[in-house]
Amino acid sequence: MDATGLKNIFIIPHSDGQYIVYLPLSGIIFSGNSSAINLFHNALNGDKSACEKFGLTESIIAGILKSDQSLSGEINRDCTFRPTELSLFLTTGCTMKCAYCYASSGEKESQISWEYIEVAVNEIIKNATETKNKKITVNYHGGGDIGAVWPLVEETTEYIKKLAKENGLKVIFTSGLNGVLSDYQREWIVCNFNSATVSLDGYSDIQNMLRPLRNGGKSFDIVHETLKYFDSRDFNYGLRSTVTNYSVKYLEDIVTFFCCNYNAKKIKMEPVFIQGRAIRNSVCMPLVSDFVEHFLKGREIASCHNRELLYSGARFDLLTNIFCMAAGSSFGVTPEGYLTSCYEVLEKSNPASETFFYGKIENGTIIVDYERIRKLKNLTVMKKAKCEKCFAKFHCAGDCPVKSILSENNEFVRDYRCTINRELTKDQLLRSIQ
Repeated sequence: MDATGLKNIFIIPHSDGQYIVYLPLSGIIFSGNSSAINLFHNALNGDKSACEKFGLTESIIAGILKSDQSLSGEINRDCTFRPTELSLFLTTGCTMKCAYCYASSGEKESQISWEYIEVAVNEIIKNATETKNKKITVNYHGGGDIGAVWPLVEETTEYIKKLAKENGLKVIFTSGLNGVLSDYQREWIVCNFNSATVSLDGYSDIQNMLRPLRNGGKSFDIVHETLKYFDSRDFNYGLRSTVTNYSVKYLEDIVTFFCCNYNAKKIKMEPVFIQGRAIRNSVCMPLVSDFVEHFLKGREIASCHNRELLYSGARFDLLTNIFCMAAGSSFGVTPEGYLTSCYEVLEKSNPASETFFYGKIENGTIIVDYERIRKLKNLTVMKKAKCEKCFAKFHCAGDCPVKSILSENNEFVRDYRCTINRELTKDQLLRSIQ
């Protein structure tokens, strides 16, 4: 049996004379020296003695060859538009003025019109009913923060609940939050939302520096009280932190602080991406080596507290050829009524809108550009030549599409997240065989 046609077998050096052998689509991973690698190669090519040592039968080898193609086939060309999940970007206004905001929130305020909400919500209700789906999902996200348009949040939520009930559907509400909320808003969220992600960059000094209030005031105490209230009500939330070249050296302290003060089980850390307000404020990305080093140390601390420290580009537990739903399956509506597949592309002036905007709501009708959707479905790792020989490609899946597109003409930034993805995924591989 000839296994020389295997495309997805990776040999990764990890210490003196030792290598990781990894076949992601077969679930095979082990560590060995060059002799072990050669023996495994012989086994895959039918050497009986080598097969016996590895416990490989012809049927197992045939399965390896078949699985090698399992994520490598043609992309699903079905461009049918029947979403039952909706992301509403209610406003570009915000109660904060974060130093690195990708959308420069609060500088140009706009609010979504009720017409766009009605049309979009009725679309997912109709699709759920026709496809006999028993639930719909509504995500509130921004370019801004829902606290800046609170009456609209309540009105929209009640409207969706009413329609869902009339149609016998369950509705799931989620939201991204900056945590700047009143007592009333905190209680309302606990009573109406199923889950949320709260942005908090660290303890008081770091949070107040990177994420000040809109008037320049300190935000930490308000966000802290929000999280303490959520904990008192057993509300399901996660924490998300943006890491800069300044805050990276405190990452372990931040993780310790989070674990000792809040009940969030999942903590996500992401290096800042330089766009929007970050450019004007000269915010810098952490060095790759610094982020990797401190992230790995922080993960150990989180594990000791029975928490998960996560980063979007290192997902050893996930095999996929797409990074996220931006690849043609996300239904988001911007304040101007544009349909977007990416949470970070909300304005027509963003050069990435040429890729991620695929329609608009006009005169009460959803107008969809199906050719754009077809192209979005091509945002898969199988279409990225630079990823072909990378062992992490079925985990990071070519990384964040919008960041990849915006980084194409900057070699340093283009390789920045790829290096982090490989280093953290390699560590996950090693841990899986220890």
